[in-house]
Amino acid sequence: MSSICWNCQGLGNPCIVNTLQKKFLEEDPILVFIIETKFEVLEMASIKRKLERQQGLVVPSVRRGGGLALLWKSSTRVDVQTYSPRHIDAIVIELSSCFRWRITGFYGHSDTHKSNDSWKLLTSLHHRFQLPWLCLKDFNEIILMVEKWGGVQRSQHQMDGFRNAINYCNFRDLGYNGSEFTWCNMRERFDKIYMPLDRALATDE
Repeated sequence: MSSICWNCQGLGNPCIVNTLQKKFLEEDPILVFIIETKFEVLEMASIKRKLERQQGLVVPSVRRGGGLALLWKSSTRVDVQTYSPRHIDAIVIELSSCFRWRITGFYGHSDTHKSNDSWKLLTSLHHRFQLPWLCLKDFNEIILMVEKWGGVQRSQHQMDGFRNAINYCNFRDLGYNGSEFTWCNMRERFDKIYMPLDRALATDE
């Protein structure tokens, strides 16, 4: 079973939608988690048709900010358990084997003074089910200073909060292929900052 997670930074741009459609044709993912849709629920209806993923849950944006969507193929059973502007938590049942596992699409606070709220949410989700668990996307935090290039040093206390949440949930980082950085502030020269803010975390199971 395959999945795609995408920070689209707004689905109002036809080029973004075309890129998603192309990626879907290449990968044919069962599950899709999209963040920063910047769309209302009704606006997402046309996107779901274009992506041929009519099943799913949409968390609407607030004043054109944020917005989440978890979409899946009609041949797959997904039971959404909880959701908020910061997460969608669901149980996936693979019909061929009746195997049950859990996926959580997560979108951490970008405001550093609210990061503890993100880790409280993550640790509270840990208690809900004892199933193999995949948690992924944009946590907006790093765990080691060497993961950051440019700008001022990250607060050790801030990084420890994220690391403690990962350990509490018994997660392992699945790693990835590609650039060592997944985010850039898009500024010039000495003001430019790079960090790996996107991760896929999973329990051993």
